[in-house]
Amino acid sequence: MPDRIWLSTTFTKIRRDSFLMHYGDTLDHIFIICKGVVEVSSSNPNDHVTKVVFVKEGNMIGEMEALIGENIIAYNARAYTDCDLIRIPSKTFLKWFETDIYIVRKLSLALAKKLYESSMEAIKYSQHPAIIRLAGLLHSEDEGVVVKTRQQLAETCGVSVRTINRCIIKLKEKELISLYKGKIVISKEQKEVIERMYYKFLSHNINDF
Repeated sequence: MPDRIWLSTTFTKIRRDSFLMHYGDTLDHIFIICKGVVEVSSSNPNDHVTKVVFVKEGNMIGEMEALIGENIIAYNARAYTDCDLIRIPSKTFLKWFETDIYIVRKLSLALAKKLYESSMEAIKYSQHPAIIRLAGLLHSEDEGVVVKTRQQLAETCGVSVRTINRCIIKLKEKELISLYKGKIVISKEQKEVIERMYYKFLSHNINDF
């Protein structure tokens, strides 16, 4: 990144569940994810989450809108984990893109990959049973007490809290999780088993949950 661009950026840390962007916001900045995972979701008119994509470190949020001149955000973006971000004013980002052939080439490849992975992930995600969606979230959590509430898990999975409660009961019956005062608790061993079962489903479509 050229010095003239770098001087316009800011480095910021945000805590999990904090929002970077809300649906309907004006696009003022582009975010580069240096560390962590950002959850990007869209909703239907009833506020039910219909699409969830997880954007990992090394990728950007908001760059596609900036490049096509779309100034209104059409999704919600929030930190799924604690994140370290580089914040670039959208006008500065466009100047960088217009004057640096290296970033043009790099972004072209990154955007193509992002679009492909996002479309494939969204299709697969929408077809997964609720318990698979929940397992995918849980295996990404740290060991110990899961901080997210059942409402937050339901929103990310795109299902009702009642459905999440049923999934939690099933996972507990299989001793894949524990409960403490209503909170989900995952040990290292349980997390490893959930991860194996989750990827078994992704690879072979075998649901052992």
